[in-house]
Amino acid sequence: MTGEIVRFAPSHLVLVDAAFFDAEPGTISVIESEKIGGVSFSTHTLPAPIILDYLQKSTGCKAVIVGIQPKSTEFMAEVSKPVLRAVEDLAEALVALFDPQPKPAQGVA
Repeated sequence: MTGEIVRFAPSHLVLVDAAFFDAEPGTISVIESEKIGGVSFSTHTLPAPIILDYLQKSTGCKAVIVGIQPKSTEFMAEVSKPVLRAVEDLAEALVALFDPQPKPAQGVA
């Protein structure tokens, strides 16, 4: 997907991944670039920090890594309920942050 991201040339990029930072499962944390070395990410061909660096240099975008503390990364393990809730909460927060048309409050026309 890095090629698609480079072609899209975003001004901002949010990379979300499972990350181990000694917290309760489902904890969401913005991982600062200078602290990336102290955080362990889920298994990928390339580590998230390398992908992020490549995308920033290729597009000039401002980027951030958001980590979600997993309960388990065992092969074929089900995603835990706290992690699923965190994913839903994060998705809602990002949509609210970037949605140019805020939705009216319920009960308000």
